[in-house]
Amino acid sequence: MPPKNQSVLITGATRGIGKATALHLARRGHRVMATGRNEELLAQLETQAKAESLSIAVGTLDVTDAAAIQRTVARAIEESGRLDALINNAASSLWGALEELTLEEVRGSFGTNLFSIMELNRAVLPHMRGQGFGTIVNVGSVAGAIAAPMEGCYSMTKFALHSMSRSLRMEVGRLGVRVVLVEPGVIRTDFQANKIIGREVGKDGSPYARMSRETELRTKARAVMAKGPARVATRIREVIESGNPRPRYAVGLDARAGTFASRVFPDWLLDFFVRRSIMG
Repeated sequence: MPPKNQSVLITGATRGIGKATALHLARRGHRVMATGRNEELLAQLETQAKAESLSIAVGTLDVTDAAAIQRTVARAIEESGRLDALINNAASSLWGALEELTLEEVRGSFGTNLFSIMELNRAVLPHMRGQGFGTIVNVGSVAGAIAAPMEGCYSMTKFALHSMSRSLRMEVGRLGVRVVLVEPGVIRTDFQANKIIGREVGKDGSPYARMSRETELRTKARAVMAKGPARVATRIREVIESGNPRPRYAVGLDARAGTFASRVFPDWLLDFFVRRSIMG
């Protein structure tokens, strides 16, 4: 069974799902190291944690920096004496039609959303194997089950994360390490507002200009109506506290419906429903 009070490392904890998860886990008695790139937002989280007497330590981390990952993992282990769970939450969204995205931009997106997670997993696995227990939670997305126009690159990284989680789970399961994929649907955060728009996207004469406008308007509307990140934080907490978590969790009605549809609908029908919901 998992330890009652666990030592947890979270990436992308300055806002949204990561911040909500850090606070929720600490309020449940877990020791959290919350990391992110924005020092000002980390300081705000630290202040809030002190006001509530929560066990949250903060650390600046750019997940694309392999050396920084090694230092952060070493610090988390040194300060707590162990590391029981890694929450791979940091991600970015590269937005635009695939034809108008450069390979440099796509490689950068994979660097943040996939390769950094591989590096973090490699950094924690020797310790988790040595102590005979650990949980790695990879925060994916329903976009990893259903691709949508203008969000193709983001979907590509999340599809890949799904495959990586599945392979890693089979490789390390007998060594005491659990690997779980948590796939939220649309969550009300500032994630979409902070999306990265490709440099070549939407230039004059772009054949995708109308699609781009329609997709962005509908995406914003769905985000406004969505629920906040608390439900994802709760699911992540249930995963690390569970003695036998499932390999994969869809969080939210849209995520569950999307995951189900991707398994049972033929491609032409799935494409039809996605186009109708995204572009009208």
